[in-house]
Amino acid sequence: MVEVVLPDGTVELQPAPAEAYTHINWSFAESLTSATDVEVSYQATVN
Repeated sequence: MVEVVLPDGTVELQPAPAEAYTHINWSFAESLTSATDVEVSYQATVN
């Protein structure tokens, strides 16, 4: 989410545009050992 200033001066949180994403960072609820296998995914649109 990104903060967008509206014409009336209020600030609103809106979804970030695709071009704003340059990196993906994964967060896990529990610590992982070096031998742990995990499977993660994300959806992307490529132009």
